[in-house]
Amino acid sequence: MNGECIDLPHTTDLIPGHSPWNRTASTATIFTEYDCEGDNYIVMNPGKKLGLLVSVRSVIFN
Repeated sequence: MNGECIDLPHTTDLIPGHSPWNRTASTATIFTEYDCEGDNYIVMNPGKKLGLLVSVRSVIFN
């Protein structure tokens, strides 16, 4: 799954995912848009958990 963009299920244009938590051993880059696109992204180290106000629609693991 490394390098493959994953659009998160159950997210919509109106209701994104929130409170991301990287429970993997890989670095995750989360995006506010689908298809791992857009200027707004956050790089999350393994074990990192972010708050309720962080929106996410897609992720890629490196």
